[in-house]
Amino acid sequence: MKSERTKKDRLRADVLLIAALFMVALGFFAVRRLSRKDGALAVVYVNGERTAEYPLSEDAAVTLHAPNGGYNILVISDGCADVTEASCPDGICVRARPAQYEGDTIVCLPNKTEIRIEGAAPSDVDLVS
Repeated sequence: MKSERTKKDRLRADVLLIAALFMVALGFFAVRRLSRKDGALAVVYVNGERTAEYPLSEDAAVTLHAPNGGYNILVISDGCADVTEASCPDGICVRARPAQYEGDTIVCLPNKTEIRIEGAAPSDVDLVS
């Protein structure tokens, strides 16, 4: 009889532990989701080098040329950056969700291209003097 009670106590403790961990994870997810900021620039990196930047406030369609001869078509509209077409065989970058928040990225490994959403560039105004 004592072993039955111990098993029930262990099960109850396990369920409480799992519920607590779930609540902590949910809290982290909520904080991250609520604290994200809209991006201002879509910055393009090709082969690890910053090659261009486009404001998300202006609609544009740009063809990004890769060092391997490939290409990605970047479309900026409604404050979002999206790769709509690419020469890569897997097309993961095309299926990626449009990026609009700071820290969002769209990556095309075969073309060595990354589109990273960043905030506004710091102004060159000196506020100290």
